[in-house]
Amino acid sequence: MKKAKLHELVNELCPSSIMYRVYKDSYYYQIPKCDKCNDNRKITFTSPFGKEYSDDCPYCSKQYLKFVMDEVEVRKLSYTWKSDSYNNGDYEDFGCECRIHDGDYMSNYKNTVFFSAYKCVDNKSFEEIKEFMKNDKDGVYFTSKEKAEEFMNEMNKDLPKDLERTDYYY
Repeated sequence: MKKAKLHELVNELCPSSIMYRVYKDSYYYQIPKCDKCNDNRKITFTSPFGKEYSDDCPYCSKQYLKFVMDEVEVRKLSYTWKSDSYNNGDYEDFGCECRIHDGDYMSNYKNTVFFSAYKCVDNKSFEEIKEFMKNDKDGVYFTSKEKAEEFMNEMNKDLPKDLERTDYYY
């Protein structure tokens, strides 16, 4: 046990389960480019005095934020909190990201998702989840793929169809 790698121990001792994370993508989305503007989605025009101007295309330059879903494998761990100020020694569960890498930490960091049990929202209504997500930008987790897709579709219902992901992020 002393010489075993930590991720091998976690994989062996902690059962894994698949969950579905719904979160606001950090990239902007746009409708396909129209034929009324240039490659930068700008309309150029000349003023009556001969000066050139450009402005964002009113048809296709608007950027949207979209909710997306991905499947993550999490591992369940338990611990006892001994402090009287927290839970009076009750057991709590929390999850941890299962994508454990042997390679360079920083190159893999962008693919890492951190999970806590309070973000599992299976038993909450969509209104409660929306309220929760106002203060949480990392997303929420579902054990059911169907419910996760339903929530994602609810969050994206007012967006135009056929959105394309841009190279710009917020």
